[in-house]
Amino acid sequence: MEFTIKTPKKEGLLTLDEDLTIQNAVEVRNMLLKAISSVSHTVIDMKNVVAVDVSFLQIVVAALHSVEASKKTIGVVNTAQGFRDVVDQSGFTHIVKSLLPEE
Repeated sequence: MEFTIKTPKKEGLLTLDEDLTIQNAVEVRNMLLKAISSVSHTVIDMKNVVAVDVSFLQIVVAALHSVEASKKTIGVVNTAQGFRDVVDQSGFTHIVKSLLPEE
């Protein structure tokens, strides 16, 4: 996991990898909170993500509510298939639809 700030645009890139599961939920949440508090727009890159469970979805939903209240934004690139699967299975598509690419 790595977080980089692109200062001129106040944009941050949070690169996630491996497993986004309950075992590392605290670390993922802390990194995402750091990203959100540091920049106006946070981009989450999931290109190296192997597994996703509902705990990561809960973190993302909470982050979406936080950024909405603070007039900040979140985007996702290289959306992991596991994330799309968890979203579909949980019925949260309507909540995170802004993060999912059009199919």
